[in-house]
Amino acid sequence: KVDFKIFQSPQYIAIQGIEESSKYQLFSIDGRQIEHGIINDNGKIYINTLHSGIYLIRINNQAAKFAVN
Repeated sequence: KVDFKIFQSPQYIAIQGIEESSKYQLFSIDGRQIEHGIINDNGKIYINTLHSGIYLIRINNQAAKFAVN
């Protein structure tokens, strides 16, 4: 079970459910790291420059998938 939730818009994903500033990593479906950084609860990661496809975000050793169209 993943403790955080992803809310997606065409421009960004918003992360809710993390308790403090956390490191994140964004991967393409083939495992290449696309981006990394620090995110806070309700923080946004801009995805408008990503190509269409399936991506994986990892926060605090938990991972979730999302799609970009």
